Amino acid sequence: MEGSSLVIGMRGVMPDVLLEIARLPGLTTDLLALIERALLLVCGQDGVVSVHTVQSEVQDRLPAERLAAFFFALTRAGALTRLKRDRRGHSFDQYRVQPDHLRQTIYDVGVARRLLKHVKAEEEQTGEVELCATFSKSLPLDTQIRQSILSLAAVLHRLITEAEQEILILNPFFVRAGFDCLASALLAAANRGAATTIVTYQLSNLGSVNHQVLSSLARQAATLGLGDHFTFWEYEQIEERRVVPAAHAKVLLSDGKSAYIGSANLTGHGMARLLEIGVLLPGSQVGQLRQVFRAILESDNTQQVHIEKLII
Repeated sequence: MEGSSLVIGMRGVMPDVLLEIARLPGLTTDLLALIERALLLVCGQDGVVSVHTVQSEVQDRLPAERLAAFFFALTRAGALTRLKRDRRGHSFDQYRVQPDHLRQTIYDVGVARRLLKHVKAEEEQTGEVELCATFSKSLPLDTQIRQSILSLAAVLHRLITEAEQEILILNPFFVRAGFDCLASALLAAANRGAATTIVTYQLSNLGSVNHQVLSSLARQAATLGLGDHFTFWEYEQIEERRVVPAAHAKVLLSDGKSAYIGSANLTGHGMARLLEIGVLLPGSQVGQLRQVFRAILESDNTQQVHIEKLII
């Protein structure tokens, strides 16, 4: 991948220790500048510092154990020279600051951070899109090809079971025979703390299949004390005096990191019988898809159906 090649190129011109510092958890440009200022301020005329003396300058931003790791890395980079002294019978570590080398090292680490950020963005953008599908048994498809493509039902279940924060579902048609296999996974996700948002149509129509299927989920969630983890919305419009779906897309997003997009409704036919094809989408495009989803919730064609109305 291009991102991996860039990392290799960086290592050819940049010592590994700079990359090591750049990857320290929670490191920011402001924190780098703060550490540089603290080291130069504390070292004084003799040019000597310790973790303890610098810690007093950065304690609100950097725990002692992380500062010690930073000292170790700066020593490896040559910006600090470790001294071991003994005072009154106690051993302690001190470091001599090399001011010019320190400034250059901090600058180089800033460059390394920007390059690593670029690499990460490239890797996210070039993340592999995987094909998923439902195949009927009668389809004369080569067995090797059939087995190499992800199961659509398995992909949907995996996205739900991996979610820790948010599940977004856009689906115009539900049928109990297909959706029940996902309902238990959604309840388990809610129990972990994940919030599920479902957008469909004719949800407030008590005679619709969508209402019957999702009211069952709402009642189970309420019984388990998980009702607050679910929100339900109708996205529909009027055409020739008839209520019709305002979206035909079928989408499931998991934590804004992965998404299914495809042809299948969450029905038994869609997940087990009919030919359905979709993709498992990773990377930055999932964020764009999430923005589309949020725009739907803000649309004039969308209204929330509160869970109390579903569990009557």
